[in-house]
Amino acid sequence: MQTKTKHLLQDFVFILVSLTVAIFLVESSFLQSFVGSLHKVQYLAIFVAGMFFTSIFTTAPAIVILASFTQNENIFLVALLGGLGAMVGDYILFLFVKDRVLEDFKYIFGVSKHKRIPHIFKTKLFHFFSPFFGALIIASPLPDELGIAILGLSNTSNKFFLLLSFLFNAGGIFVIGFLATFIL
Repeated sequence: MQTKTKHLLQDFVFILVSLTVAIFLVESSFLQSFVGSLHKVQYLAIFVAGMFFTSIFTTAPAIVILASFTQNENIFLVALLGGLGAMVGDYILFLFVKDRVLEDFKYIFGVSKHKRIPHIFKTKLFHFFSPFFGALIIASPLPDELGIAILGLSNTSNKFFLLLSFLFNAGGIFVIGFLATFIL
């Protein structure tokens, strides 16, 4: 149990660092000069920012960067390229991280209710609704790892996962870009 607690503490520190970087990007003039310097490779940069949009450790800075791109570029193009990048990032997470994240969530929720949580994951109702909930989490600015773990539990096919990932990430990036037009 000590290893799980240490692992969760490290993850929490990484999340705080990510949020600090995002705040720095918003509050400083660095973001505009950084995004401006990527003009020649901006489509690749949007794709890569989309890849970083997927992880709890990098989602906050990626949101800021993608929102910044929507200020000077077509919002649909940013959503399309960012969504493709996010789909690739999600698929990488889906293949390599889903079991670890799932174990973390089982540990967190299983501390006081250890028998209830595993039972929920085995119900037919969970398997029926899990693709929907997983896709909603992927679409939101929330980190995709939880959505990926839920989709992994429901035995979602790779093709369906890729389609959901692209559509919901592109939609989420579009909403972020749309909101950024009012904020930035």
